[in-house]
Amino acid sequence: MVSSEPNQGTTIEVYLPRHVGEPAPAETSSVADPPTTATETILLVEDEESVRRVTARMLRGAGYEVIVAANAREAALVFENHARKIHLLVTDVVMPQVNGPQLAHQLVQQRPDLRVLYISGYPDGALGHHSTPGEGIAIIGKPFTAPDLLRKVRKTLDHD
Repeated sequence: MVSSEPNQGTTIEVYLPRHVGEPAPAETSSVADPPTTATETILLVEDEESVRRVTARMLRGAGYEVIVAANAREAALVFENHARKIHLLVTDVVMPQVNGPQLAHQLVQQRPDLRVLYISGYPDGALGHHSTPGEGIAIIGKPFTAPDLLRKVRKTLDHD
């Protein structure tokens, strides 16, 4: 029920049916959870701060070393100056100035064994006119859960 009074505000009441019975058992995943002692380094490039922060937390929680960048320019500088090997680029597809596929192309030219995981808010995670995933490149659609992201990261890193 919704009620609204001038200068008093709006009240919304939602009535849900009461559940009678035993709670459903918790679901268990048929896919093994990602390792909690990951050793790889990931460069995460996401222009939206909240998505970047949450995604980095998910990856760090699984043990990955995560380097964050807010855009492609920052990511390229980090990539060139990072002392240790970066194993995986996780990048948003659509970003200002230089998009994810353009960044990935630039970095893979420097290091052909670099794996790439695109994150995309487009339906079905489609890259559209930006690029087509190729060898060592994967995609996950937004929004994603931590288990889904971590499985996709592990699969991308382990891809031969």
